[in-house]
Amino acid sequence: MRRLWREVVSGLALSLLLMGCVGSGAKPTAAPEDARNKVASPSSNSSASSVAKGTDVRRPRKHHYLFAHRLLPRIFFTDTDQLMMRLKADPEQAIVRFWNSVGESVSPDERLLPEGLSAEYGVRPDGVRVVLVTLPPAEVSPEAIFAALAIRGRERWYLAYERSKDPAAPDREIALLCGWNSKGEHQNYGMAGDYSRSAFNELLDAFLAKLPAPVAGIDRDGKVWQK
Repeated sequence: MRRLWREVVSGLALSLLLMGCVGSGAKPTAAPEDARNKVASPSSNSSASSVAKGTDVRRPRKHHYLFAHRLLPRIFFTDTDQLMMRLKADPEQAIVRFWNSVGESVSPDERLLPEGLSAEYGVRPDGVRVVLVTLPPAEVSPEAIFAALAIRGRERWYLAYERSKDPAAPDREIALLCGWNSKGEHQNYGMAGDYSRSAFNELLDAFLAKLPAPVAGIDRDGKVWQK
């Protein structure tokens, strides 16, 4: 796994630049609003209200984006058993080590400290093995607030709870339950909530119970689609 890890990390920055996901002066093509913002409205009785803020045109931070949207899903689908073994043995140490490895692939001024980063391994009552990752605070869309690596038998899901905006009220910030599949395609499940861990847990429960089909996404060629 160490060799695979080095290959993935060393290729991240170049592949992202070639794909236009994070580059100087360019908006990330992996986050077009028409695909990411197709959502169901958050529950009105949510315990934490979405934060209302002005329009934010900043790009996602490269270190944060690469970690949650590129490296973790790629390693998860490529070497699932080794990754889960490490995260089960010592989730806190493993996740920080992974984060710091991504930092080595970006310039010094783009590196972020792993403040707020944590991970926990568990087995749900339904038998699904899950690693829940809390990311350093997300500042802009589509940085992830939480991520989940879930396995049931031969099925695997990588889910990212992304910071976004309510399409019906652009000044109102929400979080979207999205994910990546084994083909490297982004998927939006049309489920939204506030930034809290409890909201994420509720949506994760609902997702694993129903396994909804995505309502929008971005394929490997960068083409946006939606139902």
